[in-house]
Amino acid sequence: MRCLVAYVLAVVLTACGSEPEAPGATPSAPTHGTLQQARPAVAVGAAAELFTEPVVATTPSAEQQRAMQAATATVTGLIAAAATADAATQGRAPATLIALGTDALPGLAHNLTHQNVTHRRIAALTLLQWSDSLQQQNAAAPVVEALAAARHDPDPAVRAAAEHAWRRAIGDTTALEQSRAAHEAAERASR
Repeated sequence: MRCLVAYVLAVVLTACGSEPEAPGATPSAPTHGTLQQARPAVAVGAAAELFTEPVVATTPSAEQQRAMQAATATVTGLIAAAATADAATQGRAPATLIALGTDALPGLAHNLTHQNVTHRRIAALTLLQWSDSLQQQNAAAPVVEALAAARHDPDPAVRAAAEHAWRRAIGDTTALEQSRAAHEAAERASR
C-alpha cells in the first residue's frame, strides 16, 4: 500500500511540475501559489500506520492529529492539482484518490466544505464512486456526517452526488432500487 501511495503521489506531483520529497526528508519551504503549499510534513505511509493502530483514548494523540492533517493536506493537494487541470484529469481524480485508501477519507470530508466548487465536486464524486464499498467494509463513518451536510450544498452537482453517496454509505438503496426497477420496466415495455 505504501508503494502505491508513494507512486501515485510522485506521479501527481511530477505532473504538476513538483518533485516529490524523499521519505524522511525535511519539507522544503512552501512557495506561495504552488502545490508545495499542500505537501504534508508527514508521509502518507506514516499516516496509514497511525490509522491502523487501535485508539484507546477518545481524542486522537498529537501524532495521530499530525498524521490526519498530513493525509488531509495530501488529498487537498491532489484535488487542487486536478481542479486546475483539464476535464479528463478531473475525471481521473476519483480513482487516484480512492487508490489512497481509507486514509483519504478525512481529507475528502474536509474538501466537501472547500470554498472552491470544483474541489467539492471532485470530493463528492469520489465518495459517490467509493460509497458502496465503504459501506460494505463498514468504513464510511468518517464521511457520513460530511456527506449529510453536503446534501445542502449550493451547487446542484455536489448536492446530487452527496445525496447518492450518503444513501449508499448508510446502506439506504431504496431510491436506487426504485429507479432501477422503473428503468427495467420501461425497457420491457419498449420491447
